[in-house]
Amino acid sequence: MSTLACFHAAAVLPHADAWVRDGVVVVDRGRVLEVLSAAEARACHAGAAWHELGDVVLTAGLVNAHAHLELGALHGRCPAGAGMLPWIGGVLRERASLVAGDFARGVAEGARRLLATGTTTVGDIDSSGASAAELGASGLRGRVYREVLDARDASRLADARARLELRVAAGPRGRACSPASRRTGRTP
Repeated sequence: MSTLACFHAAAVLPHADAWVRDGVVVVDRGRVLEVLSAAEARACHAGAAWHELGDVVLTAGLVNAHAHLELGALHGRCPAGAGMLPWIGGVLRERASLVAGDFARGVAEGARRLLATGTTTVGDIDSSGASAAELGASGLRGRVYREVLDARDASRLADARARLELRVAAGPRGRACSPASRRTGRTP
């Protein structure tokens, strides 16, 4: 009995500069072996299980290298349009009203959205401590970066340090911390 499976799509995008129209991804025990045209796959792998995916493009999983999944709990609560700094101020104000369960739900919902749109790997910037457990349960691959906000604001320094002390479960590549300054996009 063959362990091969052929996934047939209107097009396969194995990498950025190559399209295979009427393509097939040949998989053996969860591992991609090759990408072929449908005619080649039928000729070479006649005994394989055949899966018709329809009028879709099949591609490798996408990577979101910088996400803030916990902020999914704020979906629809922070209107855009006034510029980056006013938007961030709104996010921080709204974020203050959230509790731990809200952050966990935000991460879980964000992970579901990523998977539903083809993202399989994420670099998540986490300031609540909710991401590690939720990502582990989601099926996404990735890394959690523990962010500490406002560490240079003397009135918030003790709280920022306490949040940094929260333990993040070590993944296959260990732990990481992502410092941020008050100027968005810059690190100290």
